[in-house]
Amino acid sequence: FLVKWDGAKQASYLTVINEVTRSTSFKDLKDMTHFGVYPQEQCKVVDGWVPIVVFDCRGLEPSNWHPVGPFEIHGTGGKVWSDVDLSEDGTWYDVDDEGQPVQIESLEFKFQVVR
Repeated sequence: FLVKWDGAKQASYLTVINEVTRSTSFKDLKDMTHFGVYPQEQCKVVDGWVPIVVFDCRGLEPSNWHPVGPFEIHGTGGKVWSDVDLSEDGTWYDVDDEGQPVQIESLEFKFQVVR
């Protein structure tokens, strides 16, 4: 995303960082290699939150996020749900192959500066 504001000398931009490389590593997110794809054994909770995306922002600051999908959900038993819609209220319910409930509810987010 790139925009040039009236009167600004330089353009402002937002870049989504999906994979950590030497040039995009962050001390605050040590040992993480990818964002947004989390098998349960690789899910790293940082201060009670799970990072799902990192933005490199120059000249702007995001203030809101809307979970517009479709999303893909991977259950612990291996089942995959495709085209999951979280846009209504961040809530989703289904059952896995063993008939056990699977759910996402009370979806919350926050923006946090990482270095």
